[in-house]
Amino acid sequence: MSPILVTLLVTIFAPCVPSISLDQLFPYGLQFGDSPLLPGREDATSTEVHLKVPLKYFQRDYLSLFVNENGLVSFSTEISTFYNVQFPMEYPIIAPFYADIDTRGVG
Repeated sequence: MSPILVTLLVTIFAPCVPSISLDQLFPYGLQFGDSPLLPGREDATSTEVHLKVPLKYFQRDYLSLFVNENGLVSFSTEISTFYNVQFPMEYPIIAPFYADIDTRGVG
């Protein structure tokens, strides 16, 4: 498909795409008990988050998870290091945003 055609289609149809407002998203932030990313650390992870309702993932129920700074949600253990490897990994994870984030504030 030519770049001109793609641009034309995006220009025509982009205004038709529905969007959601912030109040429709899951509540997040410090006021909801979220932990901030700590400056000066790299590859941090949350403490174990205990779930009120089990999460079924690949025919297995999980009662807790870890939120890792590298963008992974892991179930069996924290994954505090970025691995540049192909998926799937050897342990159960969800990768909503998998990247090597650096919050040290340098560079």
